[in-house]
Amino acid sequence: MEGESQQKSVSTDKGPAVERQQHAAAGALTASYTTASTHNSVSSDDDSSTVSTDSNPAVEQHHYAANSITGCFSDISRRYSVDHSRVLGTGAGTTVCECEDLETGKNYAVKTVVKGHRRGANTRDLHREVSLLRDLPFGWCGGVIELVNLYEDSFNLHIVTELCRGGELFTRIHDRVAEHRRLRSEGAVAPRCFSEEDASTVLRQVLSGLEFLHARDIVHRDIKPENILFLHPEKTRGPDGENVGLTVRIADLGLARYHRASDDEAWMSTVVGTCTFVAPEVLRRRYDRRCDHWSLGIVAYVMMCGYPPFVGGSNGEVCDAVRKGRYRFNPKHWVDVSKDAKGFVRSLLKVRVNSRIRGEAAMAHPFIAGGGARDEGGGEGSIRRSISRLSLRRSISRLSFTGIG
Repeated sequence: MEGESQQKSVSTDKGPAVERQQHAAAGALTASYTTASTHNSVSSDDDSSTVSTDSNPAVEQHHYAANSITGCFSDISRRYSVDHSRVLGTGAGTTVCECEDLETGKNYAVKTVVKGHRRGANTRDLHREVSLLRDLPFGWCGGVIELVNLYEDSFNLHIVTELCRGGELFTRIHDRVAEHRRLRSEGAVAPRCFSEEDASTVLRQVLSGLEFLHARDIVHRDIKPENILFLHPEKTRGPDGENVGLTVRIADLGLARYHRASDDEAWMSTVVGTCTFVAPEVLRRRYDRRCDHWSLGIVAYVMMCGYPPFVGGSNGEVCDAVRKGRYRFNPKHWVDVSKDAKGFVRSLLKVRVNSRIRGEAAMAHPFIAGGGARDEGGGEGSIRRSISRLSLRRSISRLSFTGIG
């Protein structure tokens, strides 16, 4: 039994414990995910292939440099003015800032990676990320963040991409929960974290982005709210008045790799990702591109209720829960979520990989194809949401998404 089919045993035997852990996850722990890559000497994951730069005219070539990541050294300051006061994000040996094209005046994001940082990506991973970025077609990336340019000097690798001004999905979730808290303090009954319509809009784009990557034999391996970026601030209107505030991009190919969907291709076996979002087959060291759809199922679950389906007091406990694949839709928190929305989550969170929905079938699911329109058998509506649900998931900024490592 897996997924929803196993929930009865969880509900009767472990429900109170799981609920206490969900309370702790939603209200007591730190808000940073820790993504750790476990690098093993596994031949099936030693993808160090390179791709010609001719496919992307934005990649400028300068003087050759031996043992470099890009194959040449170039000075980013000749083309871009980097505003180090406008930091968009930080990581282990990585900083993302806003920059301006000195020729066109357009603004972009630049991720600066310190080469050789003891906690950062190793040279092989940087080679692979650059190769993957160069392999994406220039000018249209199907929901994946677009590479604009690459620069490298003796100490740093600079990856210039389109600028996503709307921030991370994680931040958007935090903001909506903060709004719930504000309304609660005023005695009002708040709506859900994400409406089904908004969640469907976002998830449909992520699905499309995954299909775009998978069609090019690229597996992301780290789908999570931090790596889903909004192109525009919330409620931004386009020229035709359309709401473009929910337009998203999949970002960060740092853990991605090439993997063909063929019988003669060896399974991937290196354990990478973030344990709250990692698929059970990744932990078993035998997986393929379908691990990305499991991770998307976790994202969908969190967008609906504000906490992850698999929780624990340590990384090991979380990973054990993921391996078992047992989760539940707590009636107190899912009572007004539609059957279609629950069904979409169930279809992704299948421990048996062959039963997991993906591709065209996922895009055709009623929750996605219908734009989150509520089915007749759905819940009672957000206006009847209980205050206790808010207290359970309040302050997702303190939600613990622990990493593998």
